Amino acid sequence: MTSMFSEQQEIVRRVESLFALADQLEARLAKAQAQVDKLTPSLLARAFAGKLVPQDPNDEPAAKLLERLRRRERPIL
Repeated sequence: MTSMFSEQQEIVRRVESLFALADQLEARLAKAQAQVDKLTPSLLARAFAGKLVPQDPNDEPAAKLLERLRRRERPIL
């Protein structure tokens, strides 16, 4: 009888330990998700401002590129 009780106690101890680990992992995930949520708008803002990579002054301005693409897409009649 005692061996059965100690086996049950060991099972309970392991399950509680796994629940504690799951709680820690859940907290880490929530923290990481909060960091991602803050980072995403910041990255988008930097991307639209052209600050993610060094800018090449020899690159064609976006307005000219868009106009060239618009002309190319128009059907010739």
